[in-house]
Amino acid sequence: FASCGNLCWLLSMKHLFLPLLLYWAIGLSAQTKFKSNDRYWEAGILFGAANYSGDLAEKDIHLSETRLGYGAFTRYFLTKHYAIRTHLYACSISGDDVNATDPLVRQRSIRFGANLLELGFSGEWHMFGKERYSNTGIYQHFLSPYLFLGLGGVLSVVKPEYYGAPQDRDKFLTIPLPEKGKQQQFITAQMG
Repeated sequence: FASCGNLCWLLSMKHLFLPLLLYWAIGLSAQTKFKSNDRYWEAGILFGAANYSGDLAEKDIHLSETRLGYGAFTRYFLTKHYAIRTHLYACSISGDDVNATDPLVRQRSIRFGANLLELGFSGEWHMFGKERYSNTGIYQHFLSPYLFLGLGGVLSVVKPEYYGAPQDRDKFLTIPLPEKGKQQQFITAQMG
């Protein structure tokens, strides 16, 4: 170093400075890239079965009345524990007096089918609040139970039918059936 003076010192610092600069840049990049972020979106599909429970169905579920339900949802995590969710769900439900065990109810001879379309919005509380992504950015699969509370709107098209003997119609239909194909809207409360 003594013989080359300042030039040698600059060259030696250059060799030291470049690796330090590279190390600092990689460290800063890694912190930015793998920094835990609680806010993110999720989306998915819904698929299941739908059944009716009411005056045209007894306590037992009849597999012949089970219909397909399907939909889609999006969820936005505000934190590890809290999320908001919106969904669109469609299904059909049906009921028929032929499934009744009571002979008087069977004799009534009423059945219906209805198509339902629900748009809902809810808030969610994820009790355990685990990070969904690891420190390296890999998605982690795990069960995450949660509680939810929300509201929704349903559009329904009902198709009622009396299929009994015409002479018994007035005996069983003291209140007229709703108009076939009439659309009805109602609000739903969601909790679970």
